[in-house]
Amino acid sequence: MKRLGQLAILSLVIQWILSLIYYLQRIAFLDAAFVLVKIINEQQPTIMVGRYGAILTQSWPWVGVLAGWSLDTLMLLYSVSFTTLNLVVGILLYRMRRHEWSVVLATYFLLFYTDSFFWTNNEIHQAFALFALGAGYFDYLIRRRPARFRLKILASSLLISFAILTHPLMLIIVGYYFIYLVLDRQWVLNRVEQLVIAIVILFSGLVKYMLSSHNWYDSQKFEMINELSWTEWMSVYHQPLFHHFFNDLLSHYQPALLALLLAILLLVVTHRWLLLSLTLLFTFLHISMVSVVVNEFHRFYVESQWMLLAFFIWFPIVTSIRLLSERWKVSAILLFTITLTWWGIRFTASLETFTYRLDWHEERIGSMVDNNKQKMILVDPCSIAITSEEPSCPEVLDKLQMLWGMPAESLLLSSRNGDSRTYIHKDYFIAGGALKAFHNCFDTVRVESMNGHYFNLNPDEVYKQQPRPVY
Repeated sequence: MKRLGQLAILSLVIQWILSLIYYLQRIAFLDAAFVLVKIINEQQPTIMVGRYGAILTQSWPWVGVLAGWSLDTLMLLYSVSFTTLNLVVGILLYRMRRHEWSVVLATYFLLFYTDSFFWTNNEIHQAFALFALGAGYFDYLIRRRPARFRLKILASSLLISFAILTHPLMLIIVGYYFIYLVLDRQWVLNRVEQLVIAIVILFSGLVKYMLSSHNWYDSQKFEMINELSWTEWMSVYHQPLFHHFFNDLLSHYQPALLALLLAILLLVVTHRWLLLSLTLLFTFLHISMVSVVVNEFHRFYVESQWMLLAFFIWFPIVTSIRLLSERWKVSAILLFTITLTWWGIRFTASLETFTYRLDWHEERIGSMVDNNKQKMILVDPCSIAITSEEPSCPEVLDKLQMLWGMPAESLLLSSRNGDSRTYIHKDYFIAGGALKAFHNCFDTVRVESMNGHYFNLNPDEVYKQQPRPVY
Protein backbone atom coordinates (compact mmCIF):
# COMPACT_ATOMS: atom_id res chain seq x y z
CA MET A 1 0.00 0.00 0.00
CA LYS A 2 2.89 2.36 0.63
CA ARG A 3 4.14 1.92 -2.95
CA LEU A 4 0.62 2.51 -4.25
CA GLY A 5 0.41 5.62 -2.09
CA GLN A 6 3.65 6.93 -3.58
CA LEU A 7 2.30 6.42 -7.11
CA ALA A 8 -0.87 8.25 -6.07
CA ILE A 9 1.11 11.26 -4.85
CA LEU A 10 3.15 11.19 -8.08
CA SER A 11 -0.03 11.40 -10.17
CA LEU A 12 -1.29 14.36 -8.12
CA VAL A 13 2.07 16.13 -8.50
CA ILE A 14 1.95 15.62 -12.28
CA GLN A 15 -1.54 17.13 -12.44
CA TRP A 16 -0.41 20.04 -10.26
CA ILE A 17 2.42 20.80 -12.69
CA LEU A 18 0.09 20.52 -15.70
CA SER A 19 -2.39 22.92 -14.07
CA LEU A 20 0.48 25.39 -13.75
CA ILE A 21 1.51 25.05 -17.40
CA TYR A 22 -1.94 25.02 -18.98
CA TYR A 23 -3.68 27.52 -16.74
CA LEU A 24 -5.08 29.54 -19.64
CA GLN A 25 -6.80 26.52 -21.19
CA ARG A 26 -8.33 25.68 -17.81
CA ILE A 27 -9.48 29.10 -16.64
CA ALA A 28 -10.63 30.51 -20.00
CA PHE A 29 -13.35 27.86 -20.12
CA LEU A 30 -16.99 28.33 -19.11
CA ASP A 31 -17.64 28.36 -15.35
CA ALA A 32 -14.11 29.19 -14.23
CA ALA A 33 -14.02 32.30 -16.41
CA PHE A 34 -17.52 33.34 -15.34
CA VAL A 35 -16.72 32.92 -11.63
CA LEU A 36 -13.34 34.65 -11.85
CA VAL A 37 -14.87 37.70 -13.57
CA LYS A 38 -17.47 37.92 -10.79
CA ILE A 39 -14.80 37.60 -8.08
CA ILE A 40 -12.79 40.39 -9.70
CA ASN A 41 -15.77 42.72 -10.15
CA GLU A 42 -17.45 42.03 -6.80
CA GLN A 43 -14.16 41.59 -4.88
CA GLN A 44 -15.55 38.69 -2.89
CA PRO A 45 -16.07 34.93 -3.35
CA THR A 46 -18.99 33.80 -5.50
CA ILE A 47 -20.71 30.84 -3.83
CA MET A 48 -23.44 29.57 -6.15
CA VAL A 49 -26.31 27.10 -5.44
CA GLY A 50 -24.90 26.21 -2.03
CA ARG A 51 -21.50 24.93 -3.20
CA TYR A 52 -19.82 26.06 0.02
CA GLY A 53 -16.57 24.17 -0.47
CA ALA A 54 -15.77 26.49 -3.38
CA ILE A 55 -14.36 28.94 -0.83
CA LEU A 56 -11.26 26.70 -0.64
CA THR A 57 -10.33 27.56 -4.23
CA GLN A 58 -12.05 30.93 -4.76
CA SER A 59 -10.14 32.45 -1.85
CA TRP A 60 -6.90 32.28 -3.87
CA PRO A 61 -7.89 34.74 -6.65
CA TRP A 62 -9.96 36.74 -4.14
CA VAL A 63 -6.84 37.45 -2.07
CA GLY A 64 -5.02 38.24 -5.31
CA VAL A 65 -7.67 40.79 -6.29
CA LEU A 66 -7.46 42.49 -2.88
CA ALA A 67 -3.67 42.61 -3.24
CA GLY A 68 -3.91 44.04 -6.77
CA TRP A 69 -1.97 41.24 -8.44
CA SER A 70 -1.97 40.97 -12.23
CA LEU A 71 -4.76 39.22 -14.15
CA ASP A 72 -2.32 36.56 -15.37
CA THR A 73 -1.42 35.85 -11.75
CA LEU A 74 -5.08 35.57 -10.75
CA MET A 75 -5.75 33.08 -13.54
CA LEU A 76 -2.67 31.07 -12.62
CA LEU A 77 -3.62 31.05 -8.95
CA TYR A 78 -7.15 29.96 -9.70
CA SER A 79 -6.00 27.10 -11.92
CA VAL A 80 -3.48 25.76 -9.45
CA SER A 81 -5.80 26.17 -6.44
CA PHE A 82 -7.81 23.11 -7.48
CA THR A 83 -4.86 20.77 -7.91
CA THR A 84 -3.16 22.17 -4.79
CA LEU A 85 -6.19 21.15 -2.73
CA ASN A 86 -5.99 17.62 -4.12
CA LEU A 87 -2.23 17.39 -3.59
CA VAL A 88 -2.36 18.71 -0.01
CA VAL A 89 -5.13 16.24 0.88
CA GLY A 90 -3.19 13.41 -0.75
CA ILE A 91 -0.03 14.27 1.20
CA LEU A 92 -1.95 14.54 4.49
CA LEU A 93 -3.47 11.12 3.91
CA TYR A 94 -0.06 9.70 3.05
CA ARG A 95 1.46 11.21 6.21
CA MET A 96 -1.31 9.56 8.24
CA ARG A 97 -0.34 6.29 6.52
CA ARG A 98 -3.79 6.06 5.00
CA HIS A 99 -2.21 5.10 1.69
CA GLU A 100 -5.40 3.48 0.44
CA TRP A 101 -7.19 6.82 0.71
CA SER A 102 -4.40 8.54 -1.23
CA VAL A 103 -5.00 5.95 -3.94
CA VAL A 104 -8.77 6.45 -3.86
CA LEU A 105 -8.29 10.22 -4.23
CA ALA A 106 -5.79 9.84 -7.08
CA THR A 107 -7.86 7.33 -9.04
CA TYR A 108 -10.88 9.61 -8.80
CA PHE A 109 -8.78 12.03 -10.85
CA LEU A 110 -7.59 9.38 -13.30
CA LEU A 111 -10.22 6.87 -14.41
CA PHE A 112 -12.76 9.22 -16.03
CA TYR A 113 -10.76 12.45 -16.14
CA THR A 114 -9.61 13.67 -19.54
CA ASP A 115 -11.55 16.70 -20.81
CA SER A 116 -12.72 17.27 -17.22
CA PHE A 117 -9.18 18.28 -16.29
CA PHE A 118 -9.87 21.51 -18.15
CA TRP A 119 -13.28 22.06 -16.54
CA THR A 120 -12.03 23.05 -13.12
CA ASN A 121 -15.08 24.57 -11.56
CA ASN A 122 -17.25 21.57 -10.73
CA GLU A 123 -17.45 21.62 -6.93
CA ILE A 124 -18.00 17.84 -6.74
CA HIS A 125 -14.21 17.50 -7.10
CA GLN A 126 -13.58 19.73 -4.09
CA ALA A 127 -16.27 17.86 -2.19
CA PHE A 128 -14.64 14.52 -2.93
CA ALA A 129 -11.25 15.75 -1.75
CA LEU A 130 -12.85 16.89 1.53
CA PHE A 131 -14.63 13.55 1.86
CA ALA A 132 -11.40 11.61 1.27
CA LEU A 133 -9.67 13.66 3.97
CA GLY A 134 -12.53 13.21 6.45
CA ALA A 135 -12.97 9.47 5.78
CA GLY A 136 -9.21 8.87 5.78
CA TYR A 137 -8.88 10.69 9.09
CA PHE A 138 -11.82 8.67 10.43
CA ASP A 139 -10.04 5.46 9.39
CA TYR A 140 -6.82 6.66 11.02
CA LEU A 141 -8.59 7.43 14.30
CA ILE A 142 -10.45 4.16 14.70
CA ARG A 143 -7.20 2.26 14.13
CA ARG A 144 -5.00 4.42 16.42
CA ARG A 145 -7.46 5.71 19.05
CA PRO A 146 -5.31 8.74 20.02
CA ALA A 147 -5.90 11.19 22.87
CA ARG A 148 -9.19 13.12 22.70
CA PHE A 149 -10.45 10.38 20.46
CA ARG A 150 -14.13 11.34 20.54
CA LEU A 151 -13.44 15.02 19.80
CA LYS A 152 -11.29 14.07 16.82
CA ILE A 153 -13.94 11.65 15.59
CA LEU A 154 -16.39 14.54 15.64
CA ALA A 155 -13.90 16.61 13.60
CA SER A 156 -13.71 13.88 10.94
CA SER A 157 -17.51 13.71 10.75
CA LEU A 158 -17.65 17.49 10.31
CA LEU A 159 -15.22 17.22 7.38
CA ILE A 160 -17.48 14.63 5.76
CA SER A 161 -20.49 16.84 6.48
CA PHE A 162 -18.74 19.79 4.82
CA ALA A 163 -18.17 17.60 1.78
CA ILE A 164 -21.90 16.77 1.67
CA LEU A 165 -22.86 20.44 1.98
CA THR A 166 -20.51 21.26 -0.90
CA HIS A 167 -22.28 19.06 -3.46
CA PRO A 168 -25.45 16.91 -3.36
CA LEU A 169 -23.81 14.05 -5.29
CA MET A 170 -21.78 13.35 -2.15
CA LEU A 171 -24.96 11.86 -0.68
CA ILE A 172 -24.39 8.90 -3.02
CA ILE A 173 -20.70 8.55 -2.13
CA VAL A 174 -21.22 8.83 1.62
CA GLY A 175 -24.19 6.46 1.51
CA TYR A 176 -22.13 3.79 -0.25
CA TYR A 177 -19.19 4.34 2.09
CA PHE A 178 -21.06 3.85 5.34
CA ILE A 179 -23.10 0.90 4.09
CA TYR A 180 -19.82 -0.66 2.96
CA LEU A 181 -18.30 -0.17 6.44
CA VAL A 182 -21.27 -1.80 8.14
CA LEU A 183 -21.31 -4.79 5.78
CA ASP A 184 -17.53 -5.16 6.04
CA ARG A 185 -17.72 -4.99 9.86
CA GLN A 186 -15.30 -2.08 10.02
CA TRP A 187 -17.71 -0.08 12.19
CA VAL A 188 -15.90 -0.61 15.50
CA LEU A 189 -16.87 2.45 17.53
CA ASN A 190 -18.94 2.26 20.68
CA ARG A 191 -22.62 3.11 20.58
CA VAL A 192 -22.36 6.76 21.71
CA GLU A 193 -19.75 7.60 19.08
CA GLN A 194 -21.71 5.82 16.37
CA LEU A 195 -24.79 7.78 17.31
CA VAL A 196 -22.98 11.15 17.31
CA ILE A 197 -21.40 10.58 13.89
CA ALA A 198 -24.62 9.22 12.42
CA ILE A 199 -26.60 12.24 13.66
CA VAL A 200 -24.06 14.80 12.39
CA ILE A 201 -23.79 13.25 8.92
CA LEU A 202 -27.49 12.44 8.60
CA PHE A 203 -28.40 16.00 9.59
CA SER A 204 -26.01 17.51 7.05
CA GLY A 205 -27.40 15.14 4.42
CA LEU A 206 -30.98 16.21 5.11
CA VAL A 207 -29.98 19.89 5.10
CA LYS A 208 -28.21 19.49 1.77
CA TYR A 209 -31.14 17.63 0.25
CA MET A 210 -33.58 20.33 1.36
CA LEU A 211 -31.35 23.17 0.15
CA SER A 212 -30.71 21.47 -3.20
CA SER A 213 -34.39 20.71 -3.67
CA HIS A 214 -35.14 24.44 -3.59
CA ASN A 215 -32.34 25.95 -5.66
CA TRP A 216 -32.78 26.61 -9.37
CA TYR A 217 -30.14 24.12 -10.55
CA ASP A 218 -30.22 20.95 -8.42
CA SER A 219 -34.00 20.93 -8.04
CA GLN A 220 -34.37 20.29 -11.77
CA LYS A 221 -32.20 17.17 -11.48
CA PHE A 222 -34.12 15.90 -8.45
CA GLU A 223 -37.43 16.40 -10.22
CA MET A 224 -36.27 14.48 -13.27
CA ILE A 225 -35.34 11.49 -11.09
CA ASN A 226 -38.40 11.66 -8.82
CA GLU A 227 -40.81 11.84 -11.75
CA LEU A 228 -39.51 8.70 -13.45
CA SER A 229 -41.90 5.78 -13.29
CA TRP A 230 -40.81 2.23 -12.53
CA THR A 231 -41.29 1.34 -16.19
CA GLU A 232 -39.02 4.20 -17.25
CA TRP A 233 -36.35 3.06 -14.80
CA MET A 234 -36.51 -0.44 -16.23
CA SER A 235 -36.00 0.91 -19.75
CA VAL A 236 -33.12 3.22 -18.89
CA TYR A 237 -30.87 1.19 -21.17
CA HIS A 238 -32.64 2.91 -24.08
CA GLN A 239 -31.09 6.24 -23.06
CA PRO A 240 -28.34 7.38 -25.50
CA LEU A 241 -25.94 8.22 -22.66
CA PHE A 242 -26.34 4.73 -21.21
CA HIS A 243 -25.02 3.22 -24.45
CA HIS A 244 -22.39 5.93 -24.70
CA PHE A 245 -20.95 4.97 -21.33
CA PHE A 246 -20.40 1.32 -22.19
CA ASN A 247 -19.02 2.17 -25.62
CA ASP A 248 -16.54 4.59 -24.05
CA LEU A 249 -15.64 2.05 -21.38
CA LEU A 250 -14.29 -0.15 -24.19
CA SER A 251 -12.76 2.59 -26.33
CA HIS A 252 -11.82 5.49 -24.04
CA TYR A 253 -11.57 4.29 -20.43
CA GLN A 254 -10.08 0.79 -20.66
CA PRO A 255 -8.23 1.07 -17.31
CA ALA A 256 -11.59 1.70 -15.63
CA LEU A 257 -12.90 -1.54 -17.11
CA LEU A 258 -9.81 -3.41 -15.93
CA ALA A 259 -10.17 -1.91 -12.45
CA LEU A 260 -13.85 -2.89 -12.29
CA LEU A 261 -12.98 -6.47 -13.25
CA LEU A 262 -10.23 -6.55 -10.62
CA ALA A 263 -12.60 -5.18 -7.96
CA ILE A 264 -15.16 -7.87 -8.78
CA LEU A 265 -12.47 -10.58 -8.73
CA LEU A 266 -11.07 -9.45 -5.37
CA LEU A 267 -14.52 -9.37 -3.74
CA VAL A 268 -15.21 -12.86 -5.09
CA VAL A 269 -11.85 -14.23 -3.92
CA THR A 270 -12.42 -12.81 -0.43
CA HIS A 271 -16.02 -14.16 -0.42
CA ARG A 272 -17.52 -10.74 0.29
CA TRP A 273 -20.70 -11.30 -1.62
CA LEU A 274 -22.73 -8.55 0.03
CA LEU A 275 -20.04 -5.98 -0.77
CA LEU A 276 -19.95 -7.22 -4.36
CA SER A 277 -23.72 -6.80 -4.64
CA LEU A 278 -23.54 -3.34 -3.05
CA THR A 279 -20.77 -2.21 -5.41
CA LEU A 280 -22.51 -3.44 -8.56
CA LEU A 281 -25.81 -1.93 -7.40
CA PHE A 282 -24.38 1.55 -6.76
CA THR A 283 -22.37 1.43 -9.99
CA PHE A 284 -25.40 0.52 -12.09
CA LEU A 285 -27.72 2.99 -10.33
CA HIS A 286 -25.28 5.87 -10.80
CA ILE A 287 -24.78 5.11 -14.50
CA SER A 288 -28.58 4.98 -14.85
CA MET A 289 -29.17 8.27 -13.00
CA VAL A 290 -26.55 10.09 -15.07
CA SER A 291 -28.13 8.67 -18.24
CA VAL A 292 -31.51 10.08 -17.18
CA VAL A 293 -30.39 13.48 -15.90
CA VAL A 294 -27.85 14.43 -18.58
CA ASN A 295 -29.58 15.11 -21.87
CA GLU A 296 -26.64 16.21 -24.01
CA PHE A 297 -23.18 14.70 -24.35
CA HIS A 298 -20.22 16.96 -23.64
CA ARG A 299 -17.30 14.87 -22.50
CA PHE A 300 -16.00 17.38 -19.95
CA TYR A 301 -19.41 17.49 -18.23
CA VAL A 302 -20.38 13.84 -18.47
CA GLU A 303 -16.98 12.79 -17.14
CA SER A 304 -17.54 14.90 -14.04
CA GLN A 305 -20.60 12.74 -13.35
CA TRP A 306 -18.93 9.43 -14.20
CA MET A 307 -15.92 10.22 -11.99
CA LEU A 308 -17.85 9.10 -8.92
CA LEU A 309 -17.71 5.56 -10.29
CA ALA A 310 -13.97 5.53 -9.58
CA PHE A 311 -14.77 5.37 -5.86
CA PHE A 312 -17.11 2.39 -6.26
CA ILE A 313 -14.35 0.64 -8.22
CA TRP A 314 -11.12 1.41 -6.35
CA PHE A 315 -12.41 1.47 -2.77
CA PRO A 316 -13.17 -2.28 -2.85
CA ILE A 317 -9.74 -2.88 -4.41
CA VAL A 318 -7.73 -1.09 -1.71
CA THR A 319 -9.80 -2.63 1.11
CA SER A 320 -9.40 -6.14 -0.34
CA ILE A 321 -5.75 -6.42 -1.37
CA ARG A 322 -4.54 -5.97 2.19
CA LEU A 323 -6.29 -9.27 2.99
CA LEU A 324 -4.52 -11.18 0.22
CA SER A 325 -1.05 -12.29 -0.81
CA GLU A 326 1.72 -10.16 -2.28
CA ARG A 327 0.92 -11.03 -5.91
CA TRP A 328 -2.47 -9.34 -5.61
CA LYS A 329 -0.79 -6.19 -4.37
CA VAL A 330 1.59 -6.30 -7.32
CA SER A 331 -1.40 -6.55 -9.68
CA ALA A 332 -2.90 -3.41 -8.11
CA ILE A 333 0.40 -1.53 -8.54
CA LEU A 334 0.60 -2.64 -12.17
CA LEU A 335 -3.00 -1.56 -12.79
CA PHE A 336 -2.39 1.86 -11.24
CA THR A 337 0.70 2.32 -13.41
CA ILE A 338 -1.29 1.40 -16.53
CA THR A 339 -4.04 3.81 -15.46
CA LEU A 340 -1.63 6.71 -14.99
CA THR A 341 0.09 6.00 -18.32
CA TRP A 342 -3.21 5.75 -20.19
CA TRP A 343 -4.39 8.98 -18.56
CA GLY A 344 -1.30 10.71 -19.95
CA ILE A 345 -2.13 9.47 -23.45
CA ARG A 346 -5.77 10.59 -23.23
CA PHE A 347 -4.70 13.91 -21.71
CA THR A 348 -2.71 14.70 -24.85
CA ALA A 349 -5.86 14.38 -26.99
CA SER A 350 -7.83 16.60 -24.63
CA LEU A 351 -5.04 19.17 -24.57
CA GLU A 352 -5.24 19.45 -28.36
CA THR A 353 -8.94 20.30 -28.14
CA PHE A 354 -8.55 22.97 -25.47
CA THR A 355 -5.43 24.46 -27.06
CA TYR A 356 -7.42 24.82 -30.29
CA ARG A 357 -10.11 26.59 -28.27
CA LEU A 358 -7.54 29.00 -26.81
CA ASP A 359 -6.09 29.67 -30.29
CA TRP A 360 -9.61 30.39 -31.56
CA HIS A 361 -10.09 33.04 -28.87
CA GLU A 362 -6.74 34.66 -29.63
CA GLU A 363 -7.59 34.82 -33.35
CA ARG A 364 -10.95 36.43 -32.58
CA ILE A 365 -9.44 38.94 -30.15
CA GLY A 366 -6.70 39.77 -32.63
CA SER A 367 -9.31 40.44 -35.30
CA MET A 368 -11.17 42.83 -32.98
CA VAL A 369 -7.93 44.68 -32.22
CA ASP A 370 -7.22 45.07 -35.94
CA ASN A 371 -10.72 46.46 -36.50
CA ASN A 372 -10.67 48.60 -33.31
CA LYS A 373 -13.78 46.99 -31.80
CA GLN A 374 -14.40 46.29 -28.11
CA LYS A 375 -17.82 44.61 -28.07
CA MET A 376 -19.26 42.24 -30.61
CA ILE A 377 -22.20 39.90 -31.13
CA LEU A 378 -20.99 36.78 -32.95
CA VAL A 379 -23.28 35.45 -35.65
CA ASP A 380 -21.07 32.60 -36.86
CA PRO A 381 -18.15 31.34 -34.73
CA CYS A 382 -16.82 29.52 -37.80
CA SER A 383 -16.03 32.79 -39.57
CA ILE A 384 -12.51 32.48 -38.23
CA ALA A 385 -12.25 28.70 -38.42
CA ILE A 386 -8.67 27.64 -37.98
CA THR A 387 -8.78 24.25 -39.69
CA SER A 388 -11.96 24.24 -41.79
CA GLU A 389 -13.50 26.24 -44.61
CA GLU A 390 -16.84 24.47 -44.59
CA PRO A 391 -19.83 26.79 -43.84
CA SER A 392 -21.16 24.56 -41.05
CA CYS A 393 -17.71 23.92 -39.54
CA PRO A 394 -18.92 21.05 -37.34
CA GLU A 395 -15.40 20.27 -36.12
CA VAL A 396 -14.93 23.88 -35.01
CA LEU A 397 -18.16 23.90 -33.01
CA ASP A 398 -17.28 20.51 -31.57
CA LYS A 399 -13.97 21.83 -30.23
CA LEU A 400 -15.48 25.09 -29.00
CA GLN A 401 -18.12 22.98 -27.19
CA MET A 402 -20.52 25.19 -25.21
CA LEU A 403 -20.62 28.83 -26.34
CA TRP A 404 -22.28 30.56 -23.38
CA GLY A 405 -18.99 31.37 -21.62
CA MET A 406 -17.55 33.50 -24.43
CA PRO A 407 -18.17 36.93 -22.80
CA ALA A 408 -16.14 36.14 -19.68
CA GLU A 409 -13.55 34.06 -21.55
CA SER A 410 -12.84 36.78 -24.11
CA LEU A 411 -12.78 39.51 -21.45
CA LEU A 412 -10.19 37.66 -19.35
CA LEU A 413 -7.93 36.68 -22.23
CA SER A 414 -7.95 40.11 -23.87
CA SER A 415 -7.51 42.05 -20.60
CA ARG A 416 -4.25 40.24 -19.82
CA ASN A 417 -2.59 42.76 -22.14
CA GLY A 418 -4.50 45.72 -20.72
CA ASP A 419 -6.83 46.17 -23.71
CA SER A 420 -10.24 44.63 -22.93
CA ARG A 421 -12.39 43.04 -25.64
CA THR A 422 -15.52 40.96 -25.28
CA TYR A 423 -17.91 39.10 -27.54
CA ILE A 424 -21.04 37.06 -27.08
CA HIS A 425 -22.80 34.57 -29.31
CA LYS A 426 -26.08 35.83 -30.73
CA ASP A 427 -28.06 33.03 -29.07
CA TYR A 428 -27.05 34.29 -25.60
CA PHE A 429 -27.36 38.01 -26.16
CA ILE A 430 -30.15 39.54 -24.06
CA ALA A 431 -32.53 41.04 -26.62
CA GLY A 432 -33.48 44.60 -25.77
CA GLY A 433 -30.68 44.87 -23.22
CA ALA A 434 -28.52 47.95 -22.80
CA LEU A 435 -26.10 47.89 -25.72
CA LYS A 436 -23.51 49.87 -23.76
CA ALA A 437 -23.42 47.47 -20.81
CA PHE A 438 -21.25 44.36 -20.51
CA HIS A 439 -23.34 41.34 -21.45
CA ASN A 440 -21.89 38.54 -19.35
CA CYS A 441 -22.82 34.87 -19.49
CA PHE A 442 -26.00 35.16 -17.44
CA ASP A 443 -26.39 38.83 -16.58
CA THR A 444 -25.85 42.37 -17.78
CA VAL A 445 -23.35 44.53 -15.91
CA ARG A 446 -22.87 48.31 -16.11
CA VAL A 447 -19.37 48.97 -17.42
CA GLU A 448 -18.90 51.73 -14.81
CA SER A 449 -19.43 49.19 -12.01
CA MET A 450 -16.70 46.82 -13.26
CA ASN A 451 -13.27 46.65 -11.64
CA GLY A 452 -11.31 49.22 -13.64
CA HIS A 453 -7.99 47.92 -12.35
CA TYR A 454 -8.43 44.84 -14.53
CA PHE A 455 -11.07 45.70 -17.17
CA ASN A 456 -11.12 48.85 -19.31
CA LEU A 457 -14.19 48.56 -21.51
CA ASN A 458 -15.42 51.83 -23.00
CA PRO A 459 -18.78 52.63 -21.30
CA ASP A 460 -19.96 54.49 -24.42
CA GLU A 461 -19.23 51.81 -26.99
CA VAL A 462 -22.16 49.63 -28.06
CA TYR A 463 -22.25 46.01 -29.20
CA LYS A 464 -21.99 45.57 -32.94
CA GLN A 465 -23.10 42.51 -34.80
CA GLN A 466 -20.42 40.57 -36.60
CA PRO A 467 -20.89 40.74 -40.37
CA ARG A 468 -21.95 37.42 -41.86
CA PRO A 469 -18.86 35.77 -43.33
CA VAL A 470 -18.46 34.99 -47.02
CA TYR A 471 -17.20 31.46 -47.64
